[in-house]
Amino acid sequence: MKKLILLSAIALTVTGHLHAELDIPKSVFTYAELDEAKKEASDKNQPLVFVYTSPTTECHHCIDASLASFEEFEKVGPMILVNHDEGEINKLAPLYRSMQEKAGNQMPFVLVASSDGETALDAVSYQAIESGFEERMIEVKKTLANHDYLGENPRQNSEDEADTKPKVLSWTNVKGQEMKASVRSIGEQEVVFVMSNGRAVSYKISDLSAESQEALNKLKQQQ
Repeated sequence: MKKLILLSAIALTVTGHLHAELDIPKSVFTYAELDEAKKEASDKNQPLVFVYTSPTTECHHCIDASLASFEEFEKVGPMILVNHDEGEINKLAPLYRSMQEKAGNQMPFVLVASSDGETALDAVSYQAIESGFEERMIEVKKTLANHDYLGENPRQNSEDEADTKPKVLSWTNVKGQEMKASVRSIGEQEVVFVMSNGRAVSYKISDLSAESQEALNKLKQQQ
């Protein structure tokens, strides 16, 4: 009888693990509530945080990574669940493509955008969440500190804004093609350019010409 009870308990435990689902915090907006999230972000001068995941996943590592994302980004800005099961990633395709290299292709991952949801600022991949999340969050907060989307460091006035506005410079890639853009952030392997239309674009530093890489390195040292 004891063996039967023990086997039943094990079976219930296994079944419970197999059907585990992601417990989404009530503070997280759904994609259908995106306009409400944008308003809150704008009112509080904060960025939007898109968490791409599957609420019905049975992958325990994925569930843990999603919960860690909700916890780490709770105070950064309004969080929006991008439901993979509903195909909502396709509705935000331009935003995702601009940060695909950082975000990766495995869910869950997090994408941080401007308060209007138009410009991607940074992204955290599943791999980064799984290993070295704290270090990656430090980098994310440094990126956000350069903008007025984070309520902790709003720009003081229009004069300060003019002084700190990034300069538009000319950049050349290894193929000799030239483009004009300002620099938003510089990482180890990538630089985020802001084009004349306001769109943020991630670019591999190795794809820039030697002269542009040298100019970028000098700019990095000044930051």
